[in-house]
Amino acid sequence: MPSIKAKWLRPATDLPFAEGILALNNSGAAVAANDLVLVSGAQANALAITRSDATSAIRTFPALSVAKHGIPDGRRGVIVPWAHVTGVNTAATAVGGPIYAADAPNNGGWSLTQGTLSRQVGVVTASHATAGSVLLSPQAYDGTVANPANWFKSAEVTGNAGAQNTAHGLGRVPSLVFVTVVDNNGGAADILEGAHTAVNVIVTATAGAVYRVIAV
Repeated sequence: MPSIKAKWLRPATDLPFAEGILALNNSGAAVAANDLVLVSGAQANALAITRSDATSAIRTFPALSVAKHGIPDGRRGVIVPWAHVTGVNTAATAVGGPIYAADAPNNGGWSLTQGTLSRQVGVVTASHATAGSVLLSPQAYDGTVANPANWFKSAEVTGNAGAQNTAHGLGRVPSLVFVTVVDNNGGAADILEGAHTAVNVIVTATAGAVYRVIAV
């Protein structure tokens, strides 16, 4: 006969037991407890999951969940919409600081620093080197920009027909760059983007053309 556990009826504390979903790990590798995962398909009557990866848009921006426990490859386990994780190193930031989806090779991981693609997945709830804690709640954040510090707008730049560096301060290679012409000096304005870096947006513009850079 089916049973109901008392903890399912109480308000959730560290994770929502009643909202757990039984899912199949077919990511090709083990999923660790508190990894970020996304639905990648279905097999029989089970949702199939794979681990997130902030270097790939298709594995960064869908609805993400949190693994309740370790799930071996090819096995089923429980995923939840949020989890309060304790006993982690959060000394590098203050309470309320953002937590981000991490790049490969830390597939499914999360970090205090932005990945290649910026996706906030939670906040720091205690700042400490060993007793820190975070609230992972990825479905509460659905955009590439977690807060105003994650985007950059330049002052006006005057083109000189050569490649010009504009420091963006994001601390990573921008996910997306817009170059807006402010004044074309009465003529045509050609804009060519270069290979942007973690420090600079690189733009070649017609001499005399004035532009602004927006980077996220």
